This record gives sequence, structure tokens and C-alpha cells, in this order.
Amino acid sequence: MRLLILAIAGCSLVIVARLGYASFTMSRAAHRDADERLGRKTDIMREQAMKVLRSTDVALSSLLEMTGGVSDAAIRDDFPRWHDRLAAMTRRLPHLQSISIIDAGGRVCATDAVAFPPDINVSRGDFLAPQTVAGAGLFIGTVLMPSPDGAISFFGVSRRRDRPDGGFAGVVVASLRPDYFERFYRDIGTEAGSFAALMRDDGTLLLRFPPLPAGAGPVPPPVMLEAVAGPADRGILTAVSSPDGREQRIAWQRLDPFPLFVVTGLETAAIRREWLNTLAPYIGFGLPSNLLLLGAVWLAWVRTRALFDEADRRAAAEEALQRAQRLEALGELTGGVAHDFNNLLMIVLGNVERMRRHPREARDIRALDTIGAAVRRGEMLTRQLLAFARRRALYPEPLDLACQLADMRRLLIHSLRANIVLAIEAEAPPGTWVVKVDVGEFELAVLNVVVNARDAMPQGGRLTLRLRRVMLTADQEIDDLRGDFVALTLTDTGAGIAPDVLPRVFDPFFTTKEVGKGTGLGLSQVYGFARQSGGTATIDSTPGAGTTVTLYLPFSHDMPVLQQPQGLPAPAAGRRGLLVEDDADAAAATRIRLELLGFEVTLAASGEAALSLLEPQSYALVVAGTRGPRDMSGMELAAALRARWPEIPVILAGGAETARQEGLIVLDQPGDEQQWRDAVTAALAGTNLAVAGG
Repeated sequence: MRLLILAIAGCSLVIVARLGYASFTMSRAAHRDADERLGRKTDIMREQAMKVLRSTDVALSSLLEMTGGVSDAAIRDDFPRWHDRLAAMTRRLPHLQSISIIDAGGRVCATDAVAFPPDINVSRGDFLAPQTVAGAGLFIGTVLMPSPDGAISFFGVSRRRDRPDGGFAGVVVASLRPDYFERFYRDIGTEAGSFAALMRDDGTLLLRFPPLPAGAGPVPPPVMLEAVAGPADRGILTAVSSPDGREQRIAWQRLDPFPLFVVTGLETAAIRREWLNTLAPYIGFGLPSNLLLLGAVWLAWVRTRALFDEADRRAAAEEALQRAQRLEALGELTGGVAHDFNNLLMIVLGNVERMRRHPREARDIRALDTIGAAVRRGEMLTRQLLAFARRRALYPEPLDLACQLADMRRLLIHSLRANIVLAIEAEAPPGTWVVKVDVGEFELAVLNVVVNARDAMPQGGRLTLRLRRVMLTADQEIDDLRGDFVALTLTDTGAGIAPDVLPRVFDPFFTTKEVGKGTGLGLSQVYGFARQSGGTATIDSTPGAGTTVTLYLPFSHDMPVLQQPQGLPAPAAGRRGLLVEDDADAAAATRIRLELLGFEVTLAASGEAALSLLEPQSYALVVAGTRGPRDMSGMELAAALRARWPEIPVILAGGAETARQEGLIVLDQPGDEQQWRDAVTAALAGTNLAVAGG
């Protein structure tokens, strides 16, 4: 698993490294290519602009030679001839809109823009004032719109006219068409996100293609103005465009000796798109193969992990099965031993009660009391053994655990020491915790856990009983149980249980207590009770952090019913009873019980003998053990009797849960005199009453 994880990490690292390296190199290449394209474009734009300006400068210089020594009045008087000359010059230069001769006052002397002598004053034009300074040279003005009727805009290029004495005589002006440059910029190609422009050295933008949106101020970025103000003739930089706020890569070149710059730019977003378009085929063809390799390694890791998880689940299932089989085997063994031991106790208890009727001395009474107390302790042990073996008959009834625990609080507090705090919690109000269990066995199970918790907290602590509803599904099943359960958790803050001991705590006769302080049957009774009630019990513990025992009991929709005790008639003397028992000592003890209740007892050592005795004569009662004689069990004998003589009541001594479910009277062994009387009374009265002993 570690090797596969390392392989996944290595593959992921290689994929990320390759993709990162390719992305980085392609990004640099995309920016380098963009800079090269911008540089080539400025070269082309500079060459075109230089040709236009030089040809314009030549035309203006030629015009100055023609007007040298000619007065403004002579030019106006000979307007048609000058008009034709200027028009011829304009036709030879397609970038020109018109050429004009202006006097020192700003009045037009001659122009090819109109065919008649105009009376126009252009003294407000920006091309006139700068030329009043001697030696001003070529001046390039801003873009002008001659009239608001949709005429073509222009920007003027002017030169100074000198009088013979060197004074200012006016200017010659050539009007250049911005659309001529725009068509050229369109022809050389403009990719998405790019622009081309012509700018004066003071930052004034003469033209731009594509044109800026209406209302956008044509203000170059400050970093651009700083760059062109320096001594460099060309450069490239990154700046944010002031009109639209987009980041652009901008290249520029100076048009020396003219006070102009050509500028071209490309949005960095377009460069990134180009980079992504270049990277896409690499990702499209290279990444799937890398991901396929990574997916194969990932799948191998997933399947390997699933294999290990399945192996762990199988190991856990096998361990649980072995544990269940061990507990089942122990249950079979302890059930058989407990049943035989119950017969011995019944013999002892029967004779003790018989001897009590005729005591000789006080010491005999004390001896009988001692024997009786020992029998009761033995009866408690067999009761716990039978509970673990799930052979003890339970008498389940609807029980609200919240109410029951509240009733048991005083008993539980007395079972603990004063330095232990008891807390009972429920996540919902009473009435939602109904289960169907044997009340006595439930109380015994809770007391067993409470006593264990008390012994685990010699220095004091806290014991918390908490109720909660649990829905066990296929993914959360415990001991193959599914459905709606009420979970009772008992958590202490004691010393905890060692991990090597924890798997054995439910085993009978296993205990970590000192000799004489425990039989090891307490938790086995808890487990047996829970399993026999249709649920289970689990235990979790951490050394030094306490122990939690959880009882899972099936939720019941039946509501608890308070039953008033009914008076039962006492058995009448002189009735005949049939006792079916093949153990002579057990038969003698049971005969005594029945005779004390006024029965004339007939003994049958086998099931066949009992059936043959019932054929010619009738009996008021039949008593048989659950295990019965060797030829048939007590259940089989009871079934045969009910089929042929349903009116004869049957009592099973030491019966199991299945016998109670069949509607038979069940009496736990050994049973004292009062319990025998109650069972016989119920049988004769035809009442389906289960009498629990011990």
C-alpha cells in the first residue's frame, strides 16, 4: 500500500511538473512571440510613416521655393494658377487632403480645397502660432474637423514662410488624412486585442486603429510618456490602458527627425489566450495519457485497499464466528450442567422443606437454614448459567426503559458507593423507549453491569446510563442484527479492561476479580439475556479511561399495560397427578412437592408409559421435565398430550422460552413451595401463567 501511495504521489508530481514546465515555457514563448510581432509591426509602421512625412516635407519645401519672393497679394491675384499647382501636388500624394498657403495674419492666400479665392481666416489653427518663431522647422498639428457636416478630419503639417528680410510671412500647410494611415494599419493586419497608433512627442494621439470608443480620452499611460521622453528610439513595455483599463503590451518607435512616434499594442489577455491555445493540444494529447497512468495506479491502490479491507472484514467475521461458536459451545455445556445441577438442588430443597415440617432441635433448624441458603446461591448460579445458555424461560412484556430505570434509581444508588455519581440520560421523553423483555432478567443484567462498574472504580467516579434509538442497517449491523433498537449504554470512568482480556469478558466463569469476589457469570448473563431477547451486548474499554457496555434491545410498538393481580383458587386435595421423570431422586423430590399440594402422584419413567397410563384413566395434572425421559423430550410429550387430551393441564419443570410460547405452564427449577403452589394453581385454573423461580 505504501508503494502504491508513493507511485500515485510520484505520478501526480511528474504530471504537475511536466504541465508546469510546459506551461511556463509556452508562456514565455507566447510573450516572446508577441514582442517580436509587435516589434516587426512598429518597423512596418515606422517605414510607412517616414515615407509619408518625407514626401510631405519635400512637397512643402518645394512649395516654399515656388512662393519665394512672391507676395501674398500676387498669389491671391493669381489664385487659379496656384490652385492648379497645389491640386497637382495633392494628386501625386494620396495621403494629402489639401495644401494651402497662409499669410502672416492667418488668411488663406491659395488652396486646392476650393476652386475660387476663399475669404478664410485660420489664425486659430494650431499650425500657425508655432511657426512665428524663426527656425521652427516642420510642425505637426492636432487632428481637426473642418466642419460638422461629416467632412474628413485631418491634421496639418506646416513650414514657415520667410520674407526677404527674414521676417514671418506666413506658412505653407499640408493637411494629412488620418484615414490613410488607418487603411494601412488595417491592411497590415490587426489581431484581436491589438491596436496601432500615431502619437506626437508630447503625448497627443493623432490617430488610432481600431478607434477608441466615443467619449474615451486618448491619454497614453504615464509609463508610456516616461518612456518616450527618454533618449531611446524604441522600446516595449506593459501598461494599463487608460480608456478601457485593460493591461496591454505596448511597443513604440521614434520617427526621427520628426516629432512623432508609431505605437502598437496587444492586450495581455490576448497573449494568454494564445498561450492557452498553444498549451491546449499538449494538454489534450499529453494529459490524458498521464491521467490514464495515474488512474491505473489509483485503481490498483483502490482495489488493493479493498482487498485488504475485505481481508480485514473476513478476519473480523471469522473471529466473530469463532467467538459465537465458542459461546454457543459453552452455552450448550453450561446449559446441560445447569439443568442437571438444578435437579440436584430440587432434591436438596425438597428434602429441606420436608424436614422443616418436623424439626427436632434448634440446631437442626439452623442447619436447614444454612442448607437452604446454599441452595439459593446455587439456584442463582444456575439461573445465570441458563441465561447465558439461552435456555432459561423468559417472560417478556412491553417495558418502557426510561420509566424502569427511573424506578431502579434508588436500587442502583444503593448498589454503588457514596463516591460514585450516577447519571441517567435519555435523548427523548419517556414513552419512546419501549422494548419487550423479561423485567427480572433486565434488572439483573443492569445490576450485574453496575456492580462491575462499582468494582472498577474503587476511588470513586461517574457511572452514566444513556438511552438512545439506533437503526442498524446492512452497513452498521452488529452480530447480524438489523432494524430499530433501543440502546442502553452504561459508561463508567474506572480502570478499564486490558485489550487481551476484553474478548473474553462475556465467557462464563471468566473473571479478573480475586478468588471469592466473583463467579465470572455477571456479564455472561448480560450477554445471554440480550441475545435471548432478540438483541445483543457489546463492550468497549480503554485502560485507564473506563468501560462502556451497550445493550441493544429491539424496539417494540406495544405499550406497557398495568395488570392487576388476579386471585387464583388454591388446589383441592384428592386429585390425581401424573409425574413423568426417569431420574429416581428427582422424581422423589417432585413427588413430595405434589403430595404436599394434595395430589395422589403416579410415576411414569418414560413418555410411552405416561401415554399408556393416561389411556384407561384420567388425571388432573401432568408434570414433566423439559428434557423429559429418554424416549421423548418434555415438549414432545406435552404436544402428544395436548393432541389427545387437551383438557389435561401440563407443567414443564425447567422449561425454556419455546415452551412458554406454546402456551405451557413453565416452572423454573428448583422452585420453592410457593412457586410450585402458584404453578399448580394456575394450571388447574386454566390460566396461561408463567411462574419464574429463583
